[in-house]
Amino acid sequence: MPGHALKQRSDSLFGRLMTFVDALFTSKPDPKLALARKKAHRDQLQKLLPPDMKLRRYADQVTVEEELPRARDTFKRSEESLESLVRDVRGGRLPSIENIQEVVDDIVHSMVDNPDAMMWVAKMRDQDATTYGHAVKVALYMVALGRHLGFPRTELSSLGMIGLLADVGKTKLPRELLEKPGMLSGKEYAVVKEHVRLGLEALQEDQLPVAVIDGIAQHHERLDGSGYPKGLKEEEISIYGRMAAITDTFAAMITPRAYANAVSPHDAILNLFEWSGSSFHEPLVEQFVQAVGVFPVGSLVELSTNEVAIVLAHNKVKRLEPRVLVLTWPDKTALETPIERNLFDHPKGPDGNPIRILRSVAAGEYGIEVRDYYAADLARANNLI
Repeated sequence: MPGHALKQRSDSLFGRLMTFVDALFTSKPDPKLALARKKAHRDQLQKLLPPDMKLRRYADQVTVEEELPRARDTFKRSEESLESLVRDVRGGRLPSIENIQEVVDDIVHSMVDNPDAMMWVAKMRDQDATTYGHAVKVALYMVALGRHLGFPRTELSSLGMIGLLADVGKTKLPRELLEKPGMLSGKEYAVVKEHVRLGLEALQEDQLPVAVIDGIAQHHERLDGSGYPKGLKEEEISIYGRMAAITDTFAAMITPRAYANAVSPHDAILNLFEWSGSSFHEPLVEQFVQAVGVFPVGSLVELSTNEVAIVLAHNKVKRLEPRVLVLTWPDKTALETPIERNLFDHPKGPDGNPIRILRSVAAGEYGIEVRDYYAADLARANNLI
């Protein structure tokens, strides 16, 4: 796509997204219209929920700093449990769902107490994570979305299970096919699509709740019928399948793959926003944006002061005013010691205006890599900065 057309697309999508954010989180442009839109989407979502599900509200119980040690340990054990499960699947043995259930419960406990901590660990470990890191991230995004919607803890557990197990069937596919750079041929793509069936067969469906089966079976289905394996449309896709489709796609886009470079979390959200209404359920995409933020935890951003920062945690009232860790001077040279700044407190820049986020910054831009600040994360967990 030519540079001019790419910029036009980005500006247009960003404008649409900001219009949505304004309508959602402020009284602009029309509070009555915003309220009507919110009610219409809530009614659409309610129709997708099991009739006996009672939603609840969650509030953060601890700070990000307090939750980081448990979150880091839980993320590591999640990968280890998945590695063990994959060995069983490859060896033709019935995998232990009980072990996965234990780690899913730990994920849910951490995410319920403070979802930003697990998100921070996941982002910091992007380049160090094992091949199972993608599945853990999908589980985190599923639980984050479910928590935001108010799903009870038992349902959050099912959502986490879907995320961890959705791509288990890929372990039955040839590795060279999964790691092939560039486009797959028609025959190759047909083989890859078999991973959904292979995964459900390996897991043995009678071990799993119906919600988990639906989420795994439908995570590649799309509302317009363009997905697989069954080409389901609209009401044929459960809420679990719709949620899994969004979170799996988002996690894939922000993760380096053999056939595609990773995009920034913000750009991935713009893509989801573009595809909502056709591939993905628009109310759920908007709820996902609310759950993870317009600039998700771990995103690199440029501030109105020209400094570059990492998003640390979200303000649940003002999603565009998160806590950030400032990494550079305005000329983009690195600070010796990162500085925390809470944009919700409206700190002033040199021009006297409140500091705000200007744009997202691609990984590696200005020579900055988020992973370089994992040491800062460890220091924060020990109250060193």
